Amino acid sequence: MKDDNLEFDEQQEEEQPTEVLPKERRVYTDKPDRSIFELYRQYQKGNLELRPGFQRLNVWDNAKSSRLIESVLLEVPIPVIYLSEESDSTYAVIDGQQRLNAFMNFLENKLRLSGLTILSELNGQKFQDVPQSLQDKFENATIRIIEVRKESHPDVKFEIFERLNTGAVQLNAQELRNCVYRGKYNDLLQDLTEDKDIQFLLGLNEPHYRMQDRELILRFFGFYHNTYLKYTPSMKHFLNKEMEQYRNLKDAEDKELRKAFKKSVRLSKTVFGNQAFRRFEIGSTKDPNGYWEIHRINKGLFDVVMFGFSLYEENQVIPNSDSIREELLWLMSHDIDFREAVTIGTNDRSRIFTRFDKWLSVLKEIMGVPLTEPRTFSLRYKTQLWESTPTCAICGQRIHIIDDAEIDHVVQYWRGGKTIPSNARLSHRYCNRSRHLDREELNTTTTNINVNTLRQRRVLGRAHRGERTPNETFRIPILKVLMKLGGRGEMNEILDSVEVEMNNILKSKDFELLPSGKSIRWRNSACWERLKMKIAGLLRSDSPTGIWEITEKGKKYLEQHKD
Repeated sequence: MKDDNLEFDEQQEEEQPTEVLPKERRVYTDKPDRSIFELYRQYQKGNLELRPGFQRLNVWDNAKSSRLIESVLLEVPIPVIYLSEESDSTYAVIDGQQRLNAFMNFLENKLRLSGLTILSELNGQKFQDVPQSLQDKFENATIRIIEVRKESHPDVKFEIFERLNTGAVQLNAQELRNCVYRGKYNDLLQDLTEDKDIQFLLGLNEPHYRMQDRELILRFFGFYHNTYLKYTPSMKHFLNKEMEQYRNLKDAEDKELRKAFKKSVRLSKTVFGNQAFRRFEIGSTKDPNGYWEIHRINKGLFDVVMFGFSLYEENQVIPNSDSIREELLWLMSHDIDFREAVTIGTNDRSRIFTRFDKWLSVLKEIMGVPLTEPRTFSLRYKTQLWESTPTCAICGQRIHIIDDAEIDHVVQYWRGGKTIPSNARLSHRYCNRSRHLDREELNTTTTNINVNTLRQRRVLGRAHRGERTPNETFRIPILKVLMKLGGRGEMNEILDSVEVEMNNILKSKDFELLPSGKSIRWRNSACWERLKMKIAGLLRSDSPTGIWEITEKGKKYLEQHKD
């Protein structure tokens, strides 16, 4: 497939306010006009980064560069050049790369003047050939410079770059990041676009000429580092923050990211082949034949498929390839919420939550809990944290002895949180245990159920769509039961009452054990729905272990959805 046949879903996001504190919104600038020779010296010393690879697509030809040189010699004013001061006090060019390249090429005798109409006698000459007086005049010519200093917030600098992006072919967001966020992370993204498997999956013969493949890889790493639970709009700023945070990638982090990316790519290729990240469109009454959108990459599908596979190992995924593939087809064909979450407003937070929640629930039901990484942090890392700041991140009190300290996952492990330093915080053992309500509830939904009854139940395979009650069906019954109990209650008491409330709704498949053998299907579904209700603010998130409690928002929701 040729590159020009390929399309990437482009979501035109409504402009979101840049999340910058008022005191950080100021743009710090200097106006140190410099001679061309001063700029050349900084370039030679490596303090001025031109990076031809960052150029716009319409690179100046020899004639246009020559006319610029002629303008300098004729003392015609040259447009302002904008520079961005980096953390290491070097400078990157925000606007004016083509002009600076022309200056440097002329000084280094790489440019032979041509097409001059006023100083036509200089046509065919290089810098070393022109009269000494003109050489001096060129070197001493003053260029208007505006430097955006390093004290300026990165998002503000990015906004400036966007506003100055006025070339004939305007740079897209990823091309801008390629200019603004130079460093090892950017080099990693470029390197991974050479991977033959990702080129195969995207239908490319080489890296995408507008860096769309780099942005996809960056999206994967953004969700890999943060999980979807920490996503806040807009996607542009989410990806900017990702590149800024990991800009100077360490070798160990580089190795980890390469490994995670390549594994997810391999599994995507194994399970979906050249249909990976493409939508399947079902037929209609006019034409019942469905079809794959082979020539269009869906970024929402890329997000969930790649992230989902990062949580599992090959020996978990490959034996279940057919089931995984069929489930995604079912979601794209029959689940309206999922279809909308990958087609309409896909960068909206609620859409992202919907598609990740639904897909990760499918993977968990097929393969169980992910087994890709250690669940606990090392004693060495815990000691480092305790010696640095012996304060509990949950209650805010001092942790007096290291044996009473635990490293807590900020985003809990079972919800996709990684066992990595950026997802770690120190806590009391008690505070950490108190926080694990959600996981304990999902693992103990069979508590207080008659053991003989459980033994009589068969442990069956996963339910097909339509054979079990959807998770969202439990929302209203849970709220009704809580209101009857005065607003709060113990988990098993609530679930027992929900079973009575839904007596005419629950299906036979709902009463089977899950493949794990640890939980009854409907009780597990009710607990998953409870988690979504907490995220939506319908239930309190700080209730004691084993207690479910309705919020004022939950009461209003129930009132609005009464039969």
